[in-house]
Amino acid sequence: MENINLNGFNTGILCPICNNDSLILSDKVKTINKNSDFVVSLKKCRSCGHWFIDPMPKQDYLNKLYESGSTFVVEENYKGNEEFDHNNIKKYASRFIDLNSDMSNLNYLEIGVGPGHLYNFFKDRVNICYGVDPCTYKPEGRYMVSDISEVPDEIKFDIIIIQDVLEHLEDPTLMLKTVRKLANNNATISLGFPNCDSIMAKLLKEKWPMVRPLGHLHYFSGKSIKIMFENSGWKIRRKYSYWPAPSSSYYIKNFEYKSKNPLRLICRIFRDLIFKQLIFGKDQWYVCGISKQKNVDY
Repeated sequence: MENINLNGFNTGILCPICNNDSLILSDKVKTINKNSDFVVSLKKCRSCGHWFIDPMPKQDYLNKLYESGSTFVVEENYKGNEEFDHNNIKKYASRFIDLNSDMSNLNYLEIGVGPGHLYNFFKDRVNICYGVDPCTYKPEGRYMVSDISEVPDEIKFDIIIIQDVLEHLEDPTLMLKTVRKLANNNATISLGFPNCDSIMAKLLKEKWPMVRPLGHLHYFSGKSIKIMFENSGWKIRRKYSYWPAPSSSYYIKNFEYKSKNPLRLICRIFRDLIFKQLIFGKDQWYVCGISKQKNVDY
């Protein structure tokens, strides 16, 4: 059985976003490793409302866990995020760029490439296409690296994607500061991460399905997003919550309708399609931003 290295954690931490005190929502949250009894605390910042886990794994230790495919950070036999299927890539990309425009002079950077669906979509459309991911299932190529420190400082990017990544890092603000140094002025950044302001999060707390340590370490409030952007050299253009499923049509298509009991089927439809998705299902934030001028202090 895989064991945790306690030396790879910081304990008793303040809010990673605003450095203020927090309250404990639960002190007995198990990790996604079903064979481990290791537990963490789920905390909520008293000032900005950000949720995070304590103890917090250090980034070097996290990198080793992801590189080895540890079941403390990914599901067993996980081979990559399939959220961006080919029918939805254009819809996602159109959130932050005009797909009819000429992108041949733009440089693209994606953090957390996974199997590379979105990366491959842009690769033949832009000037330079860089991808960063420590996992072994990422695509191969000249511009595919395992750590952001391997991206050359002299290349400046116009499009930066950090989808479903910040919740996996020790210090989300540091990542935004790092990519700002690699961005041109007025560069576009597109991000997605868990929304602890959702009704489901507030009702379920540590039982909320997004609480998945050590896979997910952070859960963002509207206020913590604002502070994080202000402190890292980015300006929010658009921010809204949405359904974690790829789309409502995808969810309906893959819904399990078979049931011998019609009443049970009706209850299931109400619970999964209406109650969860339409009313309480907006568990994810989408944020689009632009880079501030580099003479701004951040």
